[in-house]
Amino acid sequence: MLHALILAAAGATAPAATSALKPVRTMVYDFNYTTGTDKVQHSGTIHADVLGITTDGGLAIRFSEEVPGDASMTFAPAECSVYGDTRVQCAKPAALSSFENELGHLLGRNFVDPNSMDEKNHWRVAGTIGASQLTDDFTVHSNDSGILNITETRDVTEKGGSTTHHTATITYDLNKTLPTKVVLTNSAASNPQMNFTATYTLRSDWIVPAPSPKPKP
Repeated sequence: MLHALILAAAGATAPAATSALKPVRTMVYDFNYTTGTDKVQHSGTIHADVLGITTDGGLAIRFSEEVPGDASMTFAPAECSVYGDTRVQCAKPAALSSFENELGHLLGRNFVDPNSMDEKNHWRVAGTIGASQLTDDFTVHSNDSGILNITETRDVTEKGGSTTHHTATITYDLNKTLPTKVVLTNSAASNPQMNFTATYTLRSDWIVPAPSPKPKP
């Protein structure tokens, strides 16, 4: 299966294990994907349950994925921390599918941060994935009452020199602080199994209402 892209970060902490915490917010995405090996379109669903804020400012999210008819692509719930700088860190390696991880790296708090942008509404994330080097460039092309059109270009260069290239268009709702649609393509000339296309569409977004204050005696 496709490798999960996790940007290592010193000092970041991930949830120790999947908990029974009740979510404060639940996002459900429908997604379709086609891999470079079978050329057949598959459809599935990803649930992202927000459990709270971590001590280092990330969001604790419980992910689960279901692809009807394909047990190998149905992933049990897994808790991870996601960050605005695209990091996705899980207690267990490869806890998420590649498709869950691709969505997760857009869900962090302050993912869209004007203070990180240059005069062309562009920002870059750079780091390492194991022995590989990563650069991830985002550009905001339009803002229609808080609905942003963003493009992403990511390159992961392995130690041997081969590069995986990733492009995406992202419709991002600043008011809801989440992507409502993502269309992406991943390609690796040296490894056709890494090639895939995917489209995510937000189906529902439910926030648990805050409890009403208790009346004063």
